[in-house]
Amino acid sequence: MKKNIQLMLCSLLFLDAGCSYPELTMDEIRELTKTGTGGSDGMDSGGSGSDEPVKEISIKFDKYTVYSDNNGDKIVNKGETVGLRVSLKNTGTGTTNAVEATFSSNSPSISGFTPTTAVNYATIAAGSTKTVNYDGYAGSLAESYTVKFTVSNSATAGTQIPINISIVDESGNTWADSFNAVVGSETAEMAYDKYTVVVDYDGDKKVEKGEQVYLQVLLRNIGSGAANAVKASFSSGSSYISGLSPTTQIDYGNYTGGQSKYGQGGYDFSVYYTIMFTVSNSATAGTQIPINIGMVDGSSNSWTGSFNVKVE
Repeated sequence: MKKNIQLMLCSLLFLDAGCSYPELTMDEIRELTKTGTGGSDGMDSGGSGSDEPVKEISIKFDKYTVYSDNNGDKIVNKGETVGLRVSLKNTGTGTTNAVEATFSSNSPSISGFTPTTAVNYATIAAGSTKTVNYDGYAGSLAESYTVKFTVSNSATAGTQIPINISIVDESGNTWADSFNAVVGSETAEMAYDKYTVVVDYDGDKKVEKGEQVYLQVLLRNIGSGAANAVKASFSSGSSYISGLSPTTQIDYGNYTGGQSKYGQGGYDFSVYYTIMFTVSNSATAGTQIPINIGMVDGSSNSWTGSFNVKVE
């Protein structure tokens, strides 16, 4: 029994397995096999030494949220300049300090990616998630984006925008990760709503043959998201009208979801109107005058519509 224990001790002390020792008492064996005996084995006299678990650190991408976009619907849409807040997570068991992350993308669907310099995430405790601004500030009072870019007008819904992350901490540990920002579907949808006669020759607010007529044309956002910097142009191929004006785009401004309003194409007779035209003397009661509408917003989203003006 003692001989076997002696051989085991030889092996533990990295000596030749065939080494021999004088006869050892059981008390001596117990003393030698205590933890924390100190010496060249790397364990301190308190017994913590190499028995202390090694704390691992691992920094990974956690999630992103849309902080800013052109129409405020918090969706990455084509034509928009988008700011993202990017969260990193320490999935390890140890805290790490002076964490910096550099973001990049080679996607042909975006331009103007910023910042190109490292973003300071500072200290990330074990198991915690941290989100910071592009300038490294993490406080809610000055909340801003982590990265920002402009989405191409040609990017379709479902387009994946790959963003790469290179991460380093004060100890020189490095990690690489990535995520995809996804181009979503438009939530704004512009459409024709209604028209109102605001000026005509005899003042009865009806469209009649031989009259010059001024209309306010209302457009409605039938979607749930906002549409900004909306412009509309009007045209007609009808032979029953002439002098349709204006032929240039009319500014309709910004729309919230469900909002309806008219655009100001001109001002006359102390009233704002959208379009005006003259009805032919040959137009009979019941004649339908088709008016076509082309609509576009500041993100280059476009819609078409039409309506008929009835001659009374």
